[in-house]
Amino acid sequence: MGIIASGAMIAVFGSLTGAEMIKGAPYLFTAIVAVISSLTFNYIANKKGINWLKEWSLGFLY
Repeated sequence: MGIIASGAMIAVFGSLTGAEMIKGAPYLFTAIVAVISSLTFNYIANKKGINWLKEWSLGFLY
């Protein structure tokens, strides 16, 4: 179940982000920074055991 939910979320955010990235360089740069930030926050949350940050790390993407 977790794999299906993760795949669905990746598909939705990928679709929304992909539609914005084709608008130009500033949108592409913003999307790349957002993905890196989200992954960084998720990594920190897993390392330190901060559950609320793990939940919010995906929200920082938008």
